[in-house]
Amino acid sequence: MPQAIFAYHLGMDAEQYAFFRIPKLLITEPYFRRLSTDAKLLYGLMLDRMSLSMRNGWMDDDGHVYIYFTLEEACEQLCCKTDKAVKLFAELDSAKGVGLIRRVKQGLGRPAKIYVLHFNLPKIGRVDIARLGQTLTRPAPFLACSIDSLSEQLLIHGFASDCVLSAFILYAYSLHSR
Repeated sequence: MPQAIFAYHLGMDAEQYAFFRIPKLLITEPYFRRLSTDAKLLYGLMLDRMSLSMRNGWMDDDGHVYIYFTLEEACEQLCCKTDKAVKLFAELDSAKGVGLIRRVKQGLGRPAKIYVLHFNLPKIGRVDIARLGQTLTRPAPFLACSIDSLSEQLLIHGFASDCVLSAFILYAYSLHSR
């Protein structure tokens, strides 16, 4: 195939293009270093889809916006096979990955609702321990609680997964050791 010859940008040419946004924190934050660049791109595509969902009024009863983004769409947009798209979704998922998306299955062959979560991570030193204590008022049962169910409870209440989970472990331990 012959190589294409592209023209130079002149003046304000670059202003005419639409862009996908990939948050800078996904590149600079150590927490996200384990994410592949393809998973970061997929997250950017999902963020872009959020504006369409908001215009369509796709919100649950709590006002949380969700999107539909099927494996087939991911394969098409990222030019990859289904196995790779499954891995990329898993990298982003709150159940198996870093917690940037939460998928809710609907059944009956309908696509999963995907909640695209905020990418800003609280630092352990900045976590509002008092709010954690109010949200999870009984830390003692934490010792018998599975990590997955605790992570899910923290996500439901708006806390990021691994970072806040670490802070809560410290919080529960400090209350338990008194």
